Amino acid sequence: MIGSYIQKGEAVLVYSDTPYSERHMSVQKNFDTHPDVVVYAEEKLKMETVRDFIYEMQKASTGGIFGVEKIGILICDDIVLPAQHALLKALEDLHPATSIVIYAHSQSVFMSTVLSRVIQISDKEKGRGNNVLISGKTAAERLEAVKKIMKDFDDEKITKQDIISILEQVKGNAEVYSRAFSMLKQPSVSVKYVLEYVALQL
Repeated sequence: MIGSYIQKGEAVLVYSDTPYSERHMSVQKNFDTHPDVVVYAEEKLKMETVRDFIYEMQKASTGGIFGVEKIGILICDDIVLPAQHALLKALEDLHPATSIVIYAHSQSVFMSTVLSRVIQISDKEKGRGNNVLISGKTAAERLEAVKKIMKDFDDEKITKQDIISILEQVKGNAEVYSRAFSMLKQPSVSVKYVLEYVALQL
């Protein structure tokens, strides 16, 4: 689950109704033994925990995983204010070859400055949306699909996070996916422009 949100040079906040213990167990099962995956879990993240996390993230990679040199995963339900300031600094200085995933109960516990540095995704939204931007269609058909998605977006039937889920389909085309994902992270980006870019590149 979390692996699908890992993207080089990006920080992602995945918020979930799943209990803390289940989120922790899921991450441990899939990632905790890899030397290039740094996992820290605490129901209420403290300053010392975030400092340790940042320190581990700065250590040299042994070869990487999923095409990323180092992956950091923080699991929490809450986070104290000083820890948020430390985390904000880490997000601002995120190395382009690393990735950070924050697996939290809600985005509401984070400062707006932290939220502005991450891509926010609800794990309920994964797989939703109009899954029509797929290879095998003609360029004209793909652009028609963009029009339909944009109508739903304008009508608020789908969100920017739904569109990120739609883009999961083109993850096999790493260059296109990476570029589109980076563009969508910008708060003022034209969603239609991003979708048209993807549709024309497939």
